[in-house]
Amino acid sequence: MRYDYTADHLGSVCLELASASRAATGFGAVLLRDATTLGSGRNRRSLPGENELLGGGVDYATHAEQSAILDALSRGLDPSGADLYVLGIVNRGPNSGHLSVRATDDDVAFSCVRCAKTMLKFDINVLIPLPSGWFKLSARYALDTATEFRSAKRQRVFTEQ
Repeated sequence: MRYDYTADHLGSVCLELASASRAATGFGAVLLRDATTLGSGRNRRSLPGENELLGGGVDYATHAEQSAILDALSRGLDPSGADLYVLGIVNRGPNSGHLSVRATDDDVAFSCVRCAKTMLKFDINVLIPLPSGWFKLSARYALDTATEFRSAKRQRVFTEQ
């Protein structure tokens, strides 16, 4: 049975944020510690000073994961050791409405080196969407798999949900 991210509270928050993105595929992220939301964000254009706040890794675009961490920092909250939920949706084109859920439960790789490096700086775990539900990756594992993903020049295969 497929997990319904639209019926999941964190999934629906991520999707609301992702839908507000102007990108063809929007991503939303929620940063939690002990069931308390520390920050949230979506992929968007970068704002002045964000690169310095995160210690690098931000160019013209701020990814949803980075945006959620920046939101926590802007509130004076320490994001270290938190869990970051991330989910995306195709906003335009023939696959509009498809979610960024991995095609199989075996696909437990993270695909963004930039975000993984940011999460590693703050020791943040990331939860990615699999067909069976959220799956937690350590920041180190996320970086290792994102590096392999990029070096293999793989394309992420997502499911129709």
